[in-house]
Formats: sequence, structure tokens, C-alpha cells
Amino acid sequence: MKKIILGIVLLLVIVLVAIWAMIDGIAKVSVQGGGKYALGVDTRVDDISVSLLKGQVTMDTLNIANPEGYKTDHLMKSGHFEVSLETGSLFTGTVVLPELTLDGLDINIEQKQLGKTNVSEVMDHAKRLSSDDEKKKGGKKVKIDTVVIKNVVAHVQIVPMGGTVTVKVPTLELKNVTPEDSKGIIVGELLQRLFAAVLASVLENGKDVIPAGLRQSLGKDIGELAKALGDDAGKLIGQVGGDFEKLKEGTGKAIEGVKDIGKDAGKLLEGILPKKK
Repeated sequence: MKKIILGIVLLLVIVLVAIWAMIDGIAKVSVQGGGKYALGVDTRVDDISVSLLKGQVTMDTLNIANPEGYKTDHLMKSGHFEVSLETGSLFTGTVVLPELTLDGLDINIEQKQLGKTNVSEVMDHAKRLSSDDEKKKGGKKVKIDTVVIKNVVAHVQIVPMGGTVTVKVPTLELKNVTPEDSKGIIVGELLQRLFAAVLASVLENGKDVIPAGLRQSLGKDIGELAKALGDDAGKLIGQVGGDFEKLKEGTGKAIEGVKDIGKDAGKLLEGILPKKK
């Protein structure tokens, strides 16, 4: 009996050591696969490290590529991620991540001559994906309360005049990324929500330098993606504009606000990005 118990203990130790050795690779595959699935473009991570003892995940250089036909080096490229982790949740269906902090995010918004932008093409993919039942299928999910994103810089290409304008975004602090009563969301949907929120903030902070036509087009795409992702995503996007009251009636109202902007570029994101008081 002692030999049997000792054998079982040794087997468990071997399994745990194997998991420990492979967990960084598993995490990397999960993030890269989730990004490709959610955004429809190649997603690469230079380095990712999971510390079970510290309850922490660190990640460096998440590179989201452009769709085909665009010339800039990347769509988005991150700096350093730090993610807190409830270690025990790794062995459940939903991984709990209390807080994620990202320091450094470089964005290229590139417009084809009188055509779509790289951002619009990625959002079109995300909208199609969100409208089907794929996100409801099984698989590991994540729950995350707070996301802090610092040092966001967007380079916006101006067509047909040529040239690029730079937009710097103040630190974003997003709360209830997956609400407490939520059962979690897949990694791909998390990336979609954050992608939309960051872009909405770029438009809000770049309203004085980004041409009205481009702001109108991108604002409409963000609104439609918010509608496809559902109310929780719409509320998250609403946070980047400060006052969240106008989103309480539902994301559908936010979309109507975008479509009715008319000629006034200052109302581009009315209902999605309320003006700061």
C-alpha cells in the first residue's frame, strides 16, 4: 500500500513539474491563437512568463500585424504587460485575472487611397465573428476586473493629403472588463473589447487633428462592433469618454448616435464617447 501511495505521489509530482515546464508555452499559444481568431491577423508574442508562486503573468511585445495590403510595420505593438493571477483558477474553466497593466502601446491607423483602413478591416472581421455562435463554444475563459493601459500613441495616416498625425492618449483605466456576474469570456473576445475601447479613446483624444470624415467612418465601425459584442462591451467603450450615463439604455442607442452625427464632427461619438465634463 505504501508503495502504491508513493507511486501516486511521484506521478502527481511529475505531472505538476510537466505543467510547470510547459505553462509558458501554453500561455503563449493561447494568446497568439486568441489574437489571430479575434482580429483575423497574425498575432505574435516575444516573451511570456507565468509565475505560479507569485500569481503573476508578464508578457513583452505583443505584435498585431496589419491585414494584407498595408505598408506600416504593424497595426498594434505593445510594450510590457503585467497581469495578476489567481493561481487556483488555472485548474478551472475560467482563469481569474484581477488586474492587467500594459505600459506602452504603439498603433498605426493606415488608410488606403480613398478606401478602408487597416483598423476597419480588422473590425469587420471582429463584427462577423461576434455575430455568430463561435464565441459561445467551449474553451478556457478569463475573468478580469481592471485593465490599465499607459503610454498609448497612435499614428494616423491622412489621405489624400498625405502625412501622418500623432495622437497621444492619457492613461486608460477600464473597470468591470468582465462584470462580476459574468462567467468569463474567451481570450479572443477580451482582445476585441480592449481593441475597440482603445481605438475609441484615440478618436476622442484626436478629435482636433483627425479629419472629420475618417473619424466618422471609424466611429461608425466602433459603434457597430460594440453592438455586435453586446451591452458589456458597449459599457466598456463608454468608459473612455468619462460620463457613462448615455450608454445605460443599451448599445443600440449608441449606434444611432453615431449614425446621426451629420456634418458636425464634434458629435462623432455621441452616445459612444460622451464628452468629458
